[in-house]
Amino acid sequence: MNHELFSFSLMASILGIAIVFISLLGLSLLMVLLKVLFQDKEPKTASAAVQSGKPSTVPAAPAEESQEGNDWIMAAVAAYLIQEDLPAPSAASWVSRSSEVMDPWMNRAAFDRTLV
Repeated sequence: MNHELFSFSLMASILGIAIVFISLLGLSLLMVLLKVLFQDKEPKTASAAVQSGKPSTVPAAPAEESQEGNDWIMAAVAAYLIQEDLPAPSAASWVSRSSEVMDPWMNRAAFDRTLV
């Protein structure tokens, strides 16, 4: 084994991995910076009460509003149940073609003639 080639490939791999992790670290810092820059200055009333430990005076959400937030669950369940009623995919439309020549993987010229 060529020692110089092995050391070069090892160094290239380490350098590539280091570049990826440095890029991920940079993106992470950029996301934190954007979060700090665009953060709301005054907290909302419900979250402020939770953070201060005082009981919240905001009434609980009615059952109708909480039901609307879960409509996507019902849609997903309906889509899943509809798929059970549909016919399963099959290979019935596939028609095998017998080849009188050798195995096409072994004899490419013979295989090309069968396609014509």
